[in-house]
Amino acid sequence: SQEVRAMVAQGFSLVLTSGGTGPTLDDVTVAGVAAGLGKRLTRSQALEDRLKIFYGAKLTHAHLRMALVPEDAVELVEDAPEFEEEGPVSPSLSNNPFPLLRFHHNIYILPGVPKLLKHQFAILARRLQRDHGLELRPLVSANLLLKLPSFSEGEISPTLDEAQLKATQLYESVEVGSYPVSGRADGVEIIITIEGKDQCEVHATCRYLQKTLPKGVIVDQQLNPSLI
Repeated sequence: SQEVRAMVAQGFSLVLTSGGTGPTLDDVTVAGVAAGLGKRLTRSQALEDRLKIFYGAKLTHAHLRMALVPEDAVELVEDAPEFEEEGPVSPSLSNNPFPLLRFHHNIYILPGVPKLLKHQFAILARRLQRDHGLELRPLVSANLLLKLPSFSEGEISPTLDEAQLKATQLYESVEVGSYPVSGRADGVEIIITIEGKDQCEVHATCRYLQKTLPKGVIVDQQLNPSLI
């Protein structure tokens, strides 16, 4: 709530949040935004009706927490999504229980569930272009899957640091990440991620790592044309 209050006071043109919008006690994003705006929480009848339609007989009081919004400060940003949980649901706008929420004209609340988040990003992109003149460029990514029978993550870290340094010097926005994994059937121990807004830049950084990482540690690669 303090961060939202500070952003509003400083005149931020746009505030985005992701996650913390579900039915459990640790889902506090909407409550935090309400506190930051100095608003009390109130139940949206429109959201409550949609949740009742979506969950039917399985609806619980916990589900209805997702109908709480800041008083006098919410807009349900509409589109025509298809979504499903226990089964298919009508894509009718009036039945959508998980719309993109906009508070205080420039605070957008997105879900954390990847499937919903991806769809809401598409809605958000159209809304930002229409209302704010902003164009969101999709991220592209590449993954390198590594086995390290004779090496540790620490030993390849200088190579990753050098790749990130070169990418920072040459390109607009390429990020290199390293994530240990365990228990995979294919024996992969490290996933290297390369993400950016330009496919050529991402693939160039990927090729640099393929040349500079120790021979034999890369067992597979995944080139993803778009993250959002």
